Amino acid sequence: MNKSLLVKGLRLLGFAAVFLLVLIAADFFLVDTDSVAALTIREMQQADDIQLAIVGSSVVRDHFNEDMITRETGLSSFSVTAPGAGFQTFAAITEELYKKNTPELLCLVLEPYNFNTAREDPEPSYKLMPWLTGLGTRVRYYAANAKIDGYWVDRALIFRDFPARSLSAFLKTVRMHIDPAGTFAEIQKGLEDVRYMGRGFLRHEKTSDLSDVIRQQMIAERDEGYDFPLLPESKEMLLAYRDSVEAHGTRFMVIISDNHTTHALAEPDYLRYMQHLMDFCRDNGIECYNLYFAKEEFLPNLDSFFYDLYHMTGEGADLETAAFCRLLNAVCTGEDVSGWFYEKTWQYRESITWITNAWVHPGEDGVFTVGCNTGSMVTPEYRFTRVAPDGTKTLLSDWSGEKTIRADLEEGENLLLEARLAEHPEQDPVFFRYPADYDYALEHADLY
Repeated sequence: MNKSLLVKGLRLLGFAAVFLLVLIAADFFLVDTDSVAALTIREMQQADDIQLAIVGSSVVRDHFNEDMITRETGLSSFSVTAPGAGFQTFAAITEELYKKNTPELLCLVLEPYNFNTAREDPEPSYKLMPWLTGLGTRVRYYAANAKIDGYWVDRALIFRDFPARSLSAFLKTVRMHIDPAGTFAEIQKGLEDVRYMGRGFLRHEKTSDLSDVIRQQMIAERDEGYDFPLLPESKEMLLAYRDSVEAHGTRFMVIISDNHTTHALAEPDYLRYMQHLMDFCRDNGIECYNLYFAKEEFLPNLDSFFYDLYHMTGEGADLETAAFCRLLNAVCTGEDVSGWFYEKTWQYRESITWITNAWVHPGEDGVFTVGCNTGSMVTPEYRFTRVAPDGTKTLLSDWSGEKTIRADLEEGENLLLEARLAEHPEQDPVFFRYPADYDYALEHADLY
């Protein structure tokens, strides 16, 4: 063999090895670390007593009080989570879980958003990848993501897109590798309304008033009549995940997370994905319980406890956790809980006896069309008022079921729409202002 070629080949291999080590180090230490995700993974890796694993995204992290679950069910519980997680992340963190634990029961918490694409957002990758152990686990996680979206280079160079932008951010990442608990304890001192409670539960003590956000962002999307079936890739990933869990002798269960009611009413795909998921689980012998379809006597509506459109305050988490514990205790003793839930979408829609939000959409010649998000068995009625720049109000039309109004607005004036239920006039009406709210909403929603 030509000695010169051999030397060149060895140098090339040496360069490749050094480059790979530098790349791995960059992806470990130059990314902007999610401290809670890092602490959760590190804590899970040290635990060896997990009997109940609740796997999911930030919804699990914020909604399931692990101390309460352990106390009420008698099972040592842990929320195995990463923000924005999809099936690729579920698989990676569950593989990490089984390195030291074999839980008796694993609950996979899903949302319709897990099924509107097979591609996973890059966010969980950069938050989770540095904290996985074992080259095989990291390679499988990286390949599972890149295989679907084709971003082989971008996902390998995650430090480019999610860099630690300051020396303090870099040092925080390094310290999280060396002393995660101590580092987070220092971070916690600067957090006023959120506290990591251990075992994957992050408790929020925030104001839960979402009225402005809902009014300006949750306007009904246009329904194109598409049925939104589960993607073939999503079905395959769910079945593969189920099989991997049961191969360890663990009982597998799907929990469909509840969310703010406006998602179900404003997004045409939301309930359809949910119904398809329930049907798919039934057809494939997967235990599935839909907290969204819980009846009032089992789990009251928790809209008033959301501090953003997806996550609840600690008080809301306690209420959801209490219902979850009751459900778990019942199904684990063989009790029939079918009567605790609605089975079909139309039954759920009929149960909604309030208006979440209303909106105004301008048409031609000064004619405005209005609408609202509410249940299917109630009748909304509307009142229209012209509001001058100085706040003076002029009633244009009193309460009625009329959904259009002609109003020639002057510069600086607003059309104020109020909506209430004819069956429940005692309930406080919701409102929408045109153009004050409409201009913002137009940037965030597909209006009718």
